[in-house]
Amino acid sequence: DKTDLRLNDNNKIKLGTSGDLQIYHDGSNSYIKDQGTGQLIIDSDGVTLQHSTATKLQTTSTGVTVTGLLSATTKSFDIEHPSKDGMRLRYGSLEGPENGVYVRGKSKEKVILLPDYWPDLIHEDTITVQLTAIGGKQELFVEDIKDNKVYVNCAKQLADVHYFYYVQAERKD
Repeated sequence: DKTDLRLNDNNKIKLGTSGDLQIYHDGSNSYIKDQGTGQLIIDSDGVTLQHSTATKLQTTSTGVTVTGLLSATTKSFDIEHPSKDGMRLRYGSLEGPENGVYVRGKSKEKVILLPDYWPDLIHEDTITVQLTAIGGKQELFVEDIKDNKVYVNCAKQLADVHYFYYVQAERKD
């Protein structure tokens, strides 16, 4: 036999000596309310939050998966300091008016091969490149960007180049 516990609107299920945990419906909205001094802890092998039957947030053994837009007033990472015991590092996120991606590295070649997935990921006309010479003045410049490659040259037509690069672009999505 199935037996339901049914309470009318605004009647609460109260748990705890002081009724610290309350579960109720007010006729329009449903609530799980923690009135106590401790935390509300949901302990499970996985928790899934849905909006209109579509999963939006899911806990996993490795973290949290968010499907859809994630908005925040501040975004940062906070980790243990790698070399000072008891200290932490906290860095904020770099923000701008676009969703951007980047690749960076060091090269002695006059062609930078961009990741093979970039044509499907980014708007090609938004690619920008920064070059920093290593070992001396080279007067480096971007000669062309095509076929998922950045062609680098130098004003003095040097046979050897050596530089750091930073290539960024706006995501299509």
